[in-house]
Amino acid sequence: MDVKGRRFPAGTRKQFWKNWTTREDLRGLASWEGLFGPGSGGLLVFAYLLTGERSPVPVEELFCHQRQWYAFLGLRWFDYASAARPIRVWIEGRPD
Repeated sequence: MDVKGRRFPAGTRKQFWKNWTTREDLRGLASWEGLFGPGSGGLLVFAYLLTGERSPVPVEELFCHQRQWYAFLGLRWFDYASAARPIRVWIEGRPD
């Protein structure tokens, strides 16, 4: 399992839903899945700190900790990789 912390909503308009991982994370999950064999599955878990009125899950599925609300979403690495598309990142002021 690979846990990714995010804020929700992460932006405005149509860009409020942000979740991402690296190719290396996906390769690592695939490797672990191969080592554990049939019946195992690599899982990505996105943990969202809710910062606005929107939520990625129904209210009854939210988790409260120290007066802050969180949502958790999990999916198999293969399902995520099948729908993922690359994003550009900036490293030291230069696009990667």
